[in-house]
Amino acid sequence: MPETSSLNTTTAFEMPFQPVGAGEADRLLRELDWGEHFVGSSLNPAMGNNKVYVYSLKEMLRFLTQGGASLGVLQGSSRVGISWVDPPKLLHWLRASLGDEELADVIEQSLAQDGEALSMGAANIQAVFAGDTPKAKAYLVQLKAMAELTQLRIAQLEEAQREAQQAQQAQEEAG
Repeated sequence: MPETSSLNTTTAFEMPFQPVGAGEADRLLRELDWGEHFVGSSLNPAMGNNKVYVYSLKEMLRFLTQGGASLGVLQGSSRVGISWVDPPKLLHWLRASLGDEELADVIEQSLAQDGEALSMGAANIQAVFAGDTPKAKAYLVQLKAMAELTQLRIAQLEEAQREAQQAQQAQEEAG
C-alpha cells in the first residue's frame, strides 16, 4: 500500500475537513485499546469469513484497501475476497471510540449520496462477489468512498503533525 503521506490532496478537490492542530491529530491517529476496536469482516468464498479487529484510523484504511488495485477486494494468491464493513457500525465507531465526528459526518454524507447501504447477509455477500446487482455495485462504490475519505483524513492529520514538528524544530534552532 502506498504511504498515505504521498497523497496529493490539493489537485483533485478541496479538503473536506476543517484544519486541526497537532494535539487533535495525535489523538485521532492514536491506537485504541481493546474494547474500543472496530470489527469488520474479510469475506472469502474459498477460505470463509474472518473477523478483522481495527484499532486505529490507519488500520481502518489498510483494511478498507487491502489487496491494492481494487479497493475493497482482498487479493492473495489465487484467492479473492472482500472487506465487509457495516457502514452504520463504522460511523458509530468513528464517533464513539475514535472521536472523529467530522470524518463520520463526511462519510455519512457521502454514503447518503451513493444510495442504500447493504446489510450483512448471505444474499448480499454473494451479490457483492458476483458484482452483478445494483446494490452490490453500490457497496463497492461506498467502500471506495469510505477508503478515500479515510485516506484524506489521515493525510490531513499527518500534515498537521509534520507542521507542528517543523515549527518545534525551527523554534529549537532559533532558541
